[in-house]
Amino acid sequence: MMNCPLIQMKKMILGLLMITASIRGQSVPDVWAERVYLQTDKQLYLAGELVYMKVFTVTPEKIPISFSKIVYVELLDEANSRAQVKIELHDGVGQGWMELPIDLNTGHYRLTAYTRFMRNEDESVFYEKNIGVINTFRPRQIKKDTENFSITASEIRDHPTFSLQSDKPLYANREKGMLKLDGLPENIHTISVSIAGKAPFTVEGTNDILQWEKQIPLASANPSRKYLPEYEGHIITGKAVSVQSSANPANQVLHPLLSFPGDKLYLFEGQNDDLNNVSFYTTNTAGIKEVATIAYALSENQFRIDLQTPFIEQHAKKQLPALRVDSAHLGGLLERSVALQALYSYAKDSLVKDRPVDPRFTMEPSQTYILDEWTRFIVMGELMIEFINELRFRRNDQQKRELFLVVQRGDYAAWTRPLVVLDGIPIIDHEIIYRYNPLLVERINIYNEEYIFQGMRFDGIVEFWTYDHNYPGLAADPSTQIVNYAGTQAPRRLYTPDYSNEENRKSRLPDYRHTLLWEPILQTKGKSTLEIPFYTSDYTGEFQATVEGLTKEGEIISATATFEVR
Repeated sequence: MMNCPLIQMKKMILGLLMITASIRGQSVPDVWAERVYLQTDKQLYLAGELVYMKVFTVTPEKIPISFSKIVYVELLDEANSRAQVKIELHDGVGQGWMELPIDLNTGHYRLTAYTRFMRNEDESVFYEKNIGVINTFRPRQIKKDTENFSITASEIRDHPTFSLQSDKPLYANREKGMLKLDGLPENIHTISVSIAGKAPFTVEGTNDILQWEKQIPLASANPSRKYLPEYEGHIITGKAVSVQSSANPANQVLHPLLSFPGDKLYLFEGQNDDLNNVSFYTTNTAGIKEVATIAYALSENQFRIDLQTPFIEQHAKKQLPALRVDSAHLGGLLERSVALQALYSYAKDSLVKDRPVDPRFTMEPSQTYILDEWTRFIVMGELMIEFINELRFRRNDQQKRELFLVVQRGDYAAWTRPLVVLDGIPIIDHEIIYRYNPLLVERINIYNEEYIFQGMRFDGIVEFWTYDHNYPGLAADPSTQIVNYAGTQAPRRLYTPDYSNEENRKSRLPDYRHTLLWEPILQTKGKSTLEIPFYTSDYTGEFQATVEGLTKEGEIISATATFEVR
C-alpha cells in the first residue's frame, strides 16, 4: 500500500502558494481561508428554466484570490439537494448554468456555493441566496394572495458605485437598445451585467452583492485540514473495494487509474491511502459525462473503485418562507411558461462541447493501422498474425492471453507488455481485446516509446479506436467500472438573436427570451465608460439591468436600472 507521497507534496505546495502570495504583496492571514460570491441572471424562475450563474472567490477581507479551481453549487429545498453543478474557475472567476428540475414545487429554494477547501470550516461560511421557482405545470401548488400584494420586487442599492442607464426608458419588441456604464474604476477584477424581466413580487433572501459584503464570515479559528484545495483542477475521490470477499485492498499493491472515454487518451493515475481512499487529481474536465475507473492489482485478486460525491451529503435543515403569488400575475406567468417552451423548441443549442486535450500526453503514434484498408477477420488474434507484425497474443502462466508489443532493440527484437486502451479506457484483461470484434475497430495506434506514471511503467501503448469512440459491445472485467459522471460545466452562451436587419426582425420564429442579456465576464480593458448593446424580445413588461463586480482592492461594484418593453 502506498503512503500517498503526492498528497504530502500537495500540502507542501499549499505552503509555497501562501509564501508566493506574500511575496506578491498580498496579505496572508494567520488562517488561510476563501469565500465565494454567486450572481444569477435574475431572482424568479419557472420550473425547467435555466439559471445562469457567475462566481468568484475572495479572502474574508474581500481581496480577490485565485486559489481553488472548482466551485460547487447546489439547489436546496429546506433539507435536500435538488440539483448540483461544478463550475471551473480561471483566475478566481467562473461561469456556469443550472437547469431547474421540471418537477420542482412552487416555492423558495436555496442556492449554496462553496469550494472543497471551504469544507474544512462549516456550512456557515458557504455563500447562500434564495431564488423563487414557480411550477406553472402544477397551478394548484401556487399559493395565491389577493390582499395588498401587488408590490414589485425591491432591490437594496443604497450606494450605487457608478452610473448605469439605458438609452431609452421604453422599447418596442425586437428593438436594439444600449446600456451605458459610466464612472467605472480602472482596477476592475471582475464585472458582469444581466438584463432580465423584473419579478412582479418580492423574492425573499436574494442576498445580492451589497448584502453579502456586510456579512462575509471571518476565517474560522481552528479549521480542519481534511480537504485539500483544488488548486490544479477537480479532485475525484473514491473507495477501493474488493470484488472477492476473501481479499483485502490494504494487503495489496493497487494502482488506481481513471480515464475519460472518448476520442483522446485522457488518463490519470490515482493516489490511495491506508484506508483505501483513492484520489484522482484531474484537469480539463469540462463537459465530461462518463468516467472509467480501473483498479490495477499486482495479484490475482480483483478490486473495483467506487466513486464518491464531491458535494455535501447532508445539509443543515432551514425553513424557507412560502412563495405567494398575486392572482393578478397568474396569467402573465402562464404566458411566460408557454414562451419558455417555445424558446427551447426553436433556440439553438449554445453548449460548447469540445474538451481540451490533456497536455500531458503529447506522444505521436509510431504506427497507425486503418483497418478498412485490410481484409477483416472475426478474431483479433488472426488480424494481428496476418497484418500487424508488431503485436502478438501469448498465453501467460495462468493460460490467459496477453498482448505483447514487439520492439526492435538494436540487433534483436524485444517482447514488451504495453498499456492497452480501447476508446480511452485502459484494458487490464487482454482476453477482452482478444475476443473483441475487429469489425467494430476503425484503427489501431501503436506507440513504441515507454510510458511511465506513478509506479507503473509500460513499454509502449496500443490504442484501439472504434468508429464512434463509444466502445460498443465492451464487456469490461469487474475491476473496470464505467459510470456517468458530471464534470465541470462546458461554457454556455445565452441565446441572443441579431435583429440588425429587417429580415431577421420580421422573422416568424418566436423569440420569448425573458433574460435579454447575460455577460458574466465583461471585459472593460480599463475603460471608465462602456456601451453594451442588446436586443429586446417578443416578451413585454418591465426589465431590470443589474451590474455587479469587484475591484482588485476588494471594492464592490454595483448598480441597477429599469426600462419597459411594450
